[in-house]
Amino acid sequence: MSVELRYRANFLQLQRQGRWEYVSRVRANGAAFLCAITDDRALVLVEQHRMPLGARVIELPAGVIGDEDAFAHESIEEAARRELEEETGFRAGHIERVLTGPTAPGMSSEMLHLFRATRLVRVHAGGGAEGEDITVHVVPLDDVPRWLVGHAATGTLIEPRVYVGLWFASHLCRQAGGPPAGLGGGITPPGHAQPIVVSSMAIRMRCPTVMIRPSQASCWTARPACLRLHPARLPRSSRLRCRER
Repeated sequence: MSVELRYRANFLQLQRQGRWEYVSRVRANGAAFLCAITDDRALVLVEQHRMPLGARVIELPAGVIGDEDAFAHESIEEAARRELEEETGFRAGHIERVLTGPTAPGMSSEMLHLFRATRLVRVHAGGGAEGEDITVHVVPLDDVPRWLVGHAATGTLIEPRVYVGLWFASHLCRQAGGPPAGLGGGITPPGHAQPIVVSSMAIRMRCPTVMIRPSQASCWTARPACLRLHPARLPRSSRLRCRER
């Protein structure tokens, strides 16, 4: 089936294929998004005003690949590194692509590439290229869910890919042998030498249940993530269960 060009602007073009209309970028090789994690277990996020929404949005650092003449021959990885440093001021010592997929398959042909960036070094304050007004946030991983809820309550929009980045950050922590990031802290119940990880979701364990109210989650999500609390300090009334990792 042939593709009909309906309208072409400087950066976007509207196309039609059969009865389906969609947009594509005029000059681009997709978009790079970054789940950037500092050495002290914090997630790097950006906030900026988005004209189509008329609101400020919290997002992962990101950028379009190959849409400018100066960077037309960049690889996807090179573009991801450059965008991270440009927007946040962090330079990544290690970067790896963790997934590739469509950005919005019902309305755009764009593909996104999500990278995990670690071994970060702050080289400048960030803020984006000329004409951009980007605020950089560095949020401890365990605090990210609560932090996002607080900002959403003020009317700031949260780009859903932030939660994808948080999932990959948690996965990285598991690989490194630490507790899942952003899912809770560690508690040592009676008769157990090692802490167990408690999340805000009810999960079963093969050891005595530790009861804890989700409303008092702050007592065990405080940093460091492997915080050990004496059982006597734990709330008694709850339906939350946990398990050994």
